[in-house]
Amino acid sequence: MVAENKPDGVRAGRDGAAARDGLAANRALWDDLAEFHGTDPEDRSYDVPSFLAGGQTLRAIERELAGDVAGKDLLHLQCHFGMDTLNWARLGARVTGVDFSSKAIARARTLAEQAGVDAEFVEADTQRLPDALAGRFDLVVATYGVLSWIGDLGAWMSGAATALRPGGRLVLVDLHPAFQTVLTFDPFVADWPYGGGAPQHDAMTGTYALAEAPLEPKKSTQYPYSVGEIVTAAASAGLAVERLDEHTETETDGRHILPQGPDGLYRFPFSDTHLPILYSLSAVLPPAPETAPATGRTVRDMRYRHVDVFSPQPYSGNSLMVFPDSTDLSGKQMARITQEMRHFESVFLTQDSSGDRNWRARVFDLAEELDFAGHPLIGAACVLHALHGGDTTEIWHLKLKARTVDVTTRRRAAGRYTSVLDQGSAEFLERPHIPGLASWFSLDAEDLDPDLPPQVLSTGLRYLMIPVRGDALERARITRDLTAPLAAAGAQFAYLLDAGALEGRHWNNDGVLEDVATGSGAGCAAAYLRRYDRIGNGETVTLHQGRFTGRPSQMEISAHGEGQDIHSVTVGGDVAFVAEGVLAELPT
Repeated sequence: MVAENKPDGVRAGRDGAAARDGLAANRALWDDLAEFHGTDPEDRSYDVPSFLAGGQTLRAIERELAGDVAGKDLLHLQCHFGMDTLNWARLGARVTGVDFSSKAIARARTLAEQAGVDAEFVEADTQRLPDALAGRFDLVVATYGVLSWIGDLGAWMSGAATALRPGGRLVLVDLHPAFQTVLTFDPFVADWPYGGGAPQHDAMTGTYALAEAPLEPKKSTQYPYSVGEIVTAAASAGLAVERLDEHTETETDGRHILPQGPDGLYRFPFSDTHLPILYSLSAVLPPAPETAPATGRTVRDMRYRHVDVFSPQPYSGNSLMVFPDSTDLSGKQMARITQEMRHFESVFLTQDSSGDRNWRARVFDLAEELDFAGHPLIGAACVLHALHGGDTTEIWHLKLKARTVDVTTRRRAAGRYTSVLDQGSAEFLERPHIPGLASWFSLDAEDLDPDLPPQVLSTGLRYLMIPVRGDALERARITRDLTAPLAAAGAQFAYLLDAGALEGRHWNNDGVLEDVATGSGAGCAAAYLRRYDRIGNGETVTLHQGRFTGRPSQMEISAHGEGQDIHSVTVGGDVAFVAEGVLAELPT
């Protein structure tokens, strides 16, 4: 690209309006480039037919610095329309590409389909990465023409660091700041600051891939940073720089100003030597340091994820705290953490030695540890997919105290998943006759559905299924602790079900807290509806819950079998990522 540089002397990050204007202009430019690159046969950088035939676009510098990427989770920042991202995937990485251009992301997804390569592409500003990417990656990679487009260098580095797992690395290969200062060699003209971050407003013509590209000139804003400023930003983000190299030769010249040697390489001549054209940086995110709180006990930082289950978007459905690595926590500590977080339930995971898709799970509500629960397992599996899954669809084997269940997860978009829990077979127990049953919920006998019986059944937890009709769900209330009368009926919990409306309600037994969406209860509802021929064999229907809490939820349920022989029950739904955090200190 050819530019007329007009620095305005404003330091990056000091003028929010100017930064927003620059971002908008740059996005418009890169939207155009995303549509043009790879469409002209003279394009020097993007040979799409060769790529689709298996051609490798990555250069030796970044491949050597990244090392063996097979089996690793790799985040590619400023991925453009995805050719390099997909070639990282061809080397065995599980890849996610991020770019702020919607047209680039759309084209990247199309290219992935054409190439038959599995990849996730996310439209986002790399200075403000989505929370759902945090802590997911072994490698964050950015190459060639990266930081000069970034107005907030500190935010970019912090985002890269946050996306890494402890021990993960940032691999950055970019134009050397000294090379960027030069406009021409003959005559030698330097018209670009070496650093400082002041916005440089340009009128761009052509493209680095094709100097004479037939594109209309576009306004843009770039930012010069020195090597010292770049390394300092990495350190300020908590990264430890392992290696910094400067390179005096390159395979391509996107600025169209370097002389090409007889060996085909381009060099930056200066007197009787050569100055660097590129630099490469490798920086690691150190493991979280152990701290010693006032108790004198050594603890380690522990991350958690907050997800909403049975909802396609955040701030609806049933919230859940997931602790992806609870190694060495005692049950008492898990219980206290759950009580501290005040979500209806929390789930604590540790990887099982029998395989990378096998995990142990312990589920707690505010009162006790549960032998089984639906929505915590569904949400936990989606967190595992985000952290450790490579394919679009994965199957996870979660081991509880009494049983192992399979959960199938599918990635729909960044921070958005769908999950289906196979609860196994249903066990039909008592059909109790309980005088005054309706009064347990402040209802009248006429509110019970006369065509369906109360039934105790289990797919992991024993529920008394109580069929109601009309507006009974809306009027239902628990005014006394039902633990003892439920136990006398052979049940642990109660679930009110309107079979006609396919809607349910569930509280803890004292009625203080109403559950937003009850996965284990929904499984029993599916088996109950199939047992009494209210849904077909294997038919999937949507069960609603949470309307009266202000957090409507949708659970996809099905049951396979006839009569009391219900041999398979599934419960599933959408899962949305909301937040993540760290426990700085564990309970004693």
